[in-house]
Amino acid sequence: MILVVTKNSDTFSNPTLFGLFKFLEERKIKSILICTENFFNYKFNYNKIIIWQKQPNYRAKNIFKTSCALFIYIKQKFFIQFVSKKVTTIIGVDPEGIIWADEIRHHYIPNATLDYLSFEIFWKHAYKNKKKEIEACKRLRNLIVQDALREKLLRSESQINNNIKTFYIPVAIPDFKEKFNNDKVVDIRRKYNISSDKKLIVFFGTFAKWSGGELIYELINNKKLPDNYVLIIHSRYPFNSKDDLQNRMIQLANERENFFISTDYISSFNQTIDYLTQFDLGFVFYVPDFNNMYVGENIYNIGLASGKFSQYMKAGLPAITVNLPTYVELNNEYNFGYTINTVDEIPVILNNNINYKLLSQNTLRLFKEKLNPTIRLNQYIDQL
Repeated sequence: MILVVTKNSDTFSNPTLFGLFKFLEERKIKSILICTENFFNYKFNYNKIIIWQKQPNYRAKNIFKTSCALFIYIKQKFFIQFVSKKVTTIIGVDPEGIIWADEIRHHYIPNATLDYLSFEIFWKHAYKNKKKEIEACKRLRNLIVQDALREKLLRSESQINNNIKTFYIPVAIPDFKEKFNNDKVVDIRRKYNISSDKKLIVFFGTFAKWSGGELIYELINNKKLPDNYVLIIHSRYPFNSKDDLQNRMIQLANERENFFISTDYISSFNQTIDYLTQFDLGFVFYVPDFNNMYVGENIYNIGLASGKFSQYMKAGLPAITVNLPTYVELNNEYNFGYTINTVDEIPVILNNNINYKLLSQNTLRLFKEKLNPTIRLNQYIDQL
């Protein structure tokens, strides 16, 4: 039995984590996910999800709520003790997850091995619990990261012994044996009445300053997008008019004929790929904010940790990216599209003749050779 511990809320919107649970299920290996919240639930036959109840505040005025919370808290403790003899491996996800996993191992399951699955790297100068993370990492058996760059950074920042075995598993959608939802995705051209002579560009995922939102605003507001192109922003969440950047984008969407904001629901990873295949180009505009623990060095050293980029590649969708080191290197090797320094380069690129067919072939090759996590996920599961 495998125990996965995380304080993140995006377990089943993370394609690598979803793939891990799905492959465990296919092999009939039971697993338990312990998390504080989970916004993207998915039913597995061989997995149990526990939304962990924090230890109640005994000074709280509502005695009934406190009593209920205490009951759930005690029940969870007894459950962990009950299954402890069956758990062979505990996987901690990201710094907070590995700290929590190490505590559970220490108190309840001391004979289980401890593995670290890293998607976020927190630097010493920004992370208050760094000492606890470093201490937990002294007891690791395996380390799972996306690539050699992020392994080097994580080992350095978290003082991980060089003898710890490493598995490179990019953030990407694996090759599943089955499709989870066969519903058709929205037809973008039909929904927005876009003629067939227009090329479609997509910005997919969270829309914020760190993900390139200001660059998109500059592109549309200053009318730098050529007339024969239409840009669709597909946001995971509805735009918030109280957010300055998103409010400005809402206003532009009401004013421009070649720009739309979509929040159409996409319920599965295969639907994501079907959705993306409608487009001709995709934007990847990560902008590091070094004052933010999550999107500073993490973004600059993104490596193969971008689900957005990997989904574009799996869909055969050429990309225009900012010139982060990883994308410059990958484009030099595979020619998946273009890397830019400024927004002013975009209209120059789009006004030239683009060989979309060749670029699409290159993206599929890049995914197959660099990003597909299927084999590596299974190799990791083999040794559990």
